[in-house]
Amino acid sequence: ASTQEAKERGNEALATGSYDEAACMYSIGIAREAHNHVLYSNRSAAHAHMRRFGKAKDNAAKCVELNPDWWKGYVRLGQAVEMVDGAAAAFDVYMRGLRVSPGNPKLEGKLADVYRKSLGGKSELQSSPLTTGGCRVVLEHVHAMLQLLRCVAQRD
Repeated sequence: ASTQEAKERGNEALATGSYDEAACMYSIGIAREAHNHVLYSNRSAAHAHMRRFGKAKDNAAKCVELNPDWWKGYVRLGQAVEMVDGAAAAFDVYMRGLRVSPGNPKLEGKLADVYRKSLGGKSELQSSPLTTGGCRVVLEHVHAMLQLLRCVAQRD
């Protein structure tokens, strides 16, 4: 099978939920064309569907290494990193992606999701920020934001 045929067969397998087959087909494509970032991205997706998050992370990292200007690689990497290393680490990945693709709605959405997860869904802040409980939530929010910013600063 050519690289393109392997990719197409992998895409078909991925679409039908045959994730092992998809990963194998992408591996065949990678063996023929080792610098194809899309194949690493797709194989990352296949591994993620099988809950093999370490492998998903490794493949997504290779995708970003091969093409650091492709926003979708950061989405794949952020999703895998969140499962392996947590929301704060994923926040960093999505921020890196937004530097490459400013205003990208998919990256912004993912960034907002991990930001919310890192805050634990503090709905009290919206309902009554001036009460004692609301002030506590604001302080927790500020503390969480500072932790996220430290994480981003340390990785740059």
